[in-house]
Amino acid sequence: MNLRAKIMMLVGVPLIFVFLILLGTIYWKASDSIKDVASREMIQMAEVNAANINTALQAKSRQLETVTRLWGTENASYDEMMLGAQEFATKTSDFFVGFPDQPFIDGAGFDIPSDFDATSRGWYKEAAESTKVCQSAVYKAANGTPVVSFSAAIRSGGNLVGVAGCDLNLDMARDLLSKAKIYETGKAFLISKEGNFIYHDKYSLDNNISSVDDSDLKALASTFLSGKPVFTSSPNSSDNFYASVPVGDSGWVLVLCVPQAEVYASSTELLGIMVGITIAAFVLLAAILFYIARLISVPVENLAAFASNVARGDLRSVPQPLDRTDEIGTLHNAFCNMTENLRKLIRQVSETAGRVAASSSDLTANTQEAAQASEFAANSVAQIAETSTSQSETIVSAAAMMQEASSSIGEVADVIKEIVSSAKMTEEETRDGQAILNHTISKMNTLKDGAAVVTETVRGLQESAHEVSSIVEMITSISEQTNLLALNAAIEAARAGEHGKGFSVVADEVRKLAEQSKEATANISELLNGNAVQMDKTFRAMEEQSVNVENSVEEIHRSGEKFTAIASHIESLSESINHIAQIAQSVQQNNQRAVNSIEELSSGSSDADTKMQEEVSNISAVTEEQAASMSEIAAATRTLSEIAGELQQITKQFQT
Repeated sequence: MNLRAKIMMLVGVPLIFVFLILLGTIYWKASDSIKDVASREMIQMAEVNAANINTALQAKSRQLETVTRLWGTENASYDEMMLGAQEFATKTSDFFVGFPDQPFIDGAGFDIPSDFDATSRGWYKEAAESTKVCQSAVYKAANGTPVVSFSAAIRSGGNLVGVAGCDLNLDMARDLLSKAKIYETGKAFLISKEGNFIYHDKYSLDNNISSVDDSDLKALASTFLSGKPVFTSSPNSSDNFYASVPVGDSGWVLVLCVPQAEVYASSTELLGIMVGITIAAFVLLAAILFYIARLISVPVENLAAFASNVARGDLRSVPQPLDRTDEIGTLHNAFCNMTENLRKLIRQVSETAGRVAASSSDLTANTQEAAQASEFAANSVAQIAETSTSQSETIVSAAAMMQEASSSIGEVADVIKEIVSSAKMTEEETRDGQAILNHTISKMNTLKDGAAVVTETVRGLQESAHEVSSIVEMITSISEQTNLLALNAAIEAARAGEHGKGFSVVADEVRKLAEQSKEATANISELLNGNAVQMDKTFRAMEEQSVNVENSVEEIHRSGEKFTAIASHIESLSESINHIAQIAQSVQQNNQRAVNSIEELSSGSSDADTKMQEEVSNISAVTEEQAASMSEIAAATRTLSEIAGELQQITKQFQT
C-alpha cells in the first residue's frame, strides 16, 4: 500500500466512522429531544384542557355552595327557595332542593311524583352528612347525555334544613375536547375515576377502559388512573404516545393520544437532510483527502524513488526542484542539490581514477625500460672490469645507456608529479563531497526535528480542542436545564391564569434564549469537531512525513558511507604516489652520480688501472642500487595500479 492510500485509509476511514457516529448520535439526540418536547407539550396541553374542565366543575360547585350558605344564613322561606331554584335553573341545566318535611322543588319544572322522597336519595344522604359540596359519579341523563350532579346541605343555626343540588351537562367537555388541536390527528378523551369514558370518539359511558378491545388502553388503565401526570408510549406497539393528567380533585383523568409518526415527523425530515448533507460532506471530504494525500505523497514517493536509485548508485536522473517553501519542498530541493553535487563529484573521481590508471601504466613501462638500461649498464661495467683493452668503447657505451636511463627516470618523475597533482585534486574534491553530504544530513536532521516539533504542537492543539469540547457540553447541559425550567415556569404561569401572563412571557423569552444557546453551542461543537478532525489528519500526515524523512536520512547515510570508502582509497592512493615520487627522486639522483662517474672514467684514460678499478666498483655499486630502486618503483607502480583499479570499480557503482 503506497503512502497516498495509507493517508486516505488512516484519515478517511476514521472520519467516515466519525461522521456516521455523529449522524447516529445527532439523530438519536434529536429523537430524544423531540420526544422530551412532545412530552412537555402534550402534558401542558392536557393540563390546559383539564384546567378548563375543572374550572367548569369548580364554578358549578362554588355557585351551589354560595346559594346554600346564603339561604341558611338568611333563613330563606320555602317560597324564596322555590323562586331561587327556578331562577338558577334558567341559567343552568337544572337546580333542585329536597326537604325532609316539604315537597321537592325542581327549578326546571319537571313533573315530580307526589310521593317522591328526596331524603332517600344518595345525593341527599351524602350532602346531609358533609359540610362540603358533594359531587356524584357521572351518569346518563334521560336523553343519554353524560351528567354530573352537585349537592350541598342547607343549614340554619347548625340544623339541617334541606339539600340543594344542580346538574352539569358534560357536553361542554365533548365540545372542548373535540375542538382541541393536538398535532395533526391527535385526539383527547376523558375518563371518570371509575374508568368509564365520559368522552371518547369511539366509546361511551357504558364502556370501561379496563375492558375495551384496545390492548394499549387496557394495559395503560392503571397508569392513567394513578392520579399523577403520565407520559408514555404504546406498550404493545410503537404506534402512539399518551399523556394523562388528573382533572382537579374530581378523580377524572384527561388523556391525549398522538401517533408517534407525527411526533417524529420533524426528526425524520431532519434525518433526510442530514443524510444528504453527510453524503455531500463525504464527497467533499474524499476530494479534499485525495488532494491533500496527493500533495504530500507524490513528492515523498518521488523522493523515495530517487533516494533508492542513489542508494543503488544510479545518479543519471536528477529530480526537478519544487517551488514549495514547506518541509517537503526543503527536503526535495536539498536532495536535488545533493544528487547533482554527488554526480559531479563521482564524475571527477572517475576521470581522475582513469588518469591515475593511465599514468600508472606509463610509469610501469618507463620503469621497465629504466630497469633494462640499468641491467645493461651493469653488464657493461662487468665487461670493463674483465676486458681492459676495450674499456674506452665500453665506457662510452655505458655512459650512453646510463644517460638514456636517466632520461627515462626523468620522464617517470614528471609522470609521478602529474599523478601527485591529480591525487591531491581528487582528495580535495572528495573532501568537498563529504562536506556537502554532511551539510545535507544536517539539514535533514533539522527538518526531522522541525517535523517532531510540529507533531507535538498538533498534539497539544488536539488536547486543547478536547478541553473546549468538554466546556461546550457543559454549556449545552446548562441550556437544556434552563429550557426545562422555562417550560415548568410556563406551565405554572398557565395554571395562574390571568395573573401569570406576564410571567409566561418572561418564561417564553428565557426558553428562546436557552434554545439559542443550545443551537450556538451545537454550532461550536460542530466547528470543534471539524477542527479536531483536521488536526488529527495533520498529526497523522506529519507522522508519516517524519518516517519518510528518517528513511531519506538513512539512504543519505549509506551514500556517505560509500564516499568514506572512496576517500579512504584516495588517501591510500596519495600515500603510494608520494612513496613512488620519493623513490623516483632517489633513483634519479643515484643515476646522475653513475653518469658522472662514467664520464670521469671516460675522460681519465691516462690514469692508472687501480683508479679505473675503483671507478668501476663505484659504477657497479651505483648500478646495483639503481636496479634495486627500480624494482621498488615497479612494485609501487603495481600497487598504484591496483588502487586505481579499485577506485574505478567503486565509481562504476554510480551511474552518472
